[in-house]
Amino acid sequence: MEVRTIATGDDIYPRPVDKVGDTVTVRVDVSTLTTDYVDANGYLKPGVPLRMNGGLAVAVSGAGQVAAGVTIEPIRLLGRTDNANLAADTRDVDVALAVYGVLHQLRGEACLGRVYSANELAAIGASKLVLR
Repeated sequence: MEVRTIATGDDIYPRPVDKVGDTVTVRVDVSTLTTDYVDANGYLKPGVPLRMNGGLAVAVSGAGQVAAGVTIEPIRLLGRTDNANLAADTRDVDVALAVYGVLHQLRGEACLGRVYSANELAAIGASKLVLR
């Protein structure tokens, strides 16, 4: 199977989701994001698990923590950035998520530059995505 890649400035990301069957758009508050989820060029990374309310799916405490899906490709938020710039950004952005599809864990983790946390994996596991 060919792994397709997506380039953003200095970064090249593997596509974390295959066989996307459906998508949904959620509104994300940029100030809630950190450099764990946004690269140095200001792109929201592919493979970020988000809830239907646009929040990060990082803590498991009830049905609200089910991931609605994951970001499919990099999404331009702002210029070169750091946590201070993100926290000061008052914009909300619409982000498309893969709702149905096959999420390749290793590709998603490569995009994020770290492994998914246990809580993120639980939130993804409770979603409609198939984790491989």
